[in-house]
Amino acid sequence: MTLRLQRTPKPRAAPAGGASRRRPEPSPFHTSRPRPSPRTFVLDLNLPGLDGYGVLSHLRSRPATANIPVIVLTAKGDEDNEVRVFELGADDFLTKPFRARALSARLEAVLGRRR
Repeated sequence: MTLRLQRTPKPRAAPAGGASRRRPEPSPFHTSRPRPSPRTFVLDLNLPGLDGYGVLSHLRSRPATANIPVIVLTAKGDEDNEVRVFELGADDFLTKPFRARALSARLEAVLGRRR
């Protein structure tokens, strides 16, 4: 299996002694240009701006992404967070630290269920 990661760019720091004149880069979820559909999402709950719960809700509410599998990967490993992500429509939940083989097996499993 080939795993290709896409990260949201981090905002650039302001120069010393002054405010940055550049606007922060838009999130990939808020751009309007067409992109190929991913086969799955691996989502962390700790994100800048909109948290992972909001991103998950957004993905599930849009027809274009509602049926794409989502694996939540997070340090928030308590039962309340696990139950909440499943209630919001996540397909799997994995806590940090994790092993690459475990993530790979979970990706294969969710992708296999969607075929």
